[in-house]
Amino acid sequence: MQLAWQLVALVAAAGGVRLQRVALKPPPHASSRGTLRRPRPALLLRLRGGAEDGASDPSRAGVAAAALAALAVARVELPPPARKRVLRDLRRLKASVDLGLFVDDAECLTDWVVRVTGANKTIYAGEIYRLRVRFSPEYPLRPPEVRFLRPAPVHEHIYSDGKICLNILYGDWTPEMDVQSMCLSLVSMLSSATKKSRPPDNNQTVVLTQGQQAGSMQWDFHDDNC
Repeated sequence: MQLAWQLVALVAAAGGVRLQRVALKPPPHASSRGTLRRPRPALLLRLRGGAEDGASDPSRAGVAAAALAALAVARVELPPPARKRVLRDLRRLKASVDLGLFVDDAECLTDWVVRVTGANKTIYAGEIYRLRVRFSPEYPLRPPEVRFLRPAPVHEHIYSDGKICLNILYGDWTPEMDVQSMCLSLVSMLSSATKKSRPPDNNQTVVLTQGQQAGSMQWDFHDDNC
């Protein structure tokens, strides 16, 4: 937990946000067998100060949301079936170098950085981008949270903050898919583009959805690539 808090503090400090940690009295939790088990201490993170120190600034609010998200990721624990599946996906992805896919970081089993390379004879040929892939305990029944790290590819279905409008990342995901197939779908989406442009609502969406997870947003999939 101390390591998780340090991670959150670093994220917040980078955005000029001060956070306060307050210990909460945890409620009792019942296990599946009906016995009580000791839960981990809960933490409350809140912005310190008010409008005078910028706490009401939307950009800082986004930083605070990112800090909270960082803590949530740091505390994810995978049940055995999900852990087994994630490890299988990792082994398969590490064997995909010939497909232009590379695992840059998977030290945290629930939070990966995957490098993808634009396909030859496309407008993204040879360009290198990085994806952040986060897994929930419900994986693979629930899709991973996927977004491009900045700088994100300039594409009509990719927002400048890295959010991706692609149906298989949301409602059309199936448990038979895996990280490799998802990455290849993204490379295919890039390959089909004939020009580089951002979504028409890029600036507004990036501002209004700061700190939100893409999976919690409502997407309008209006063509075969999105």
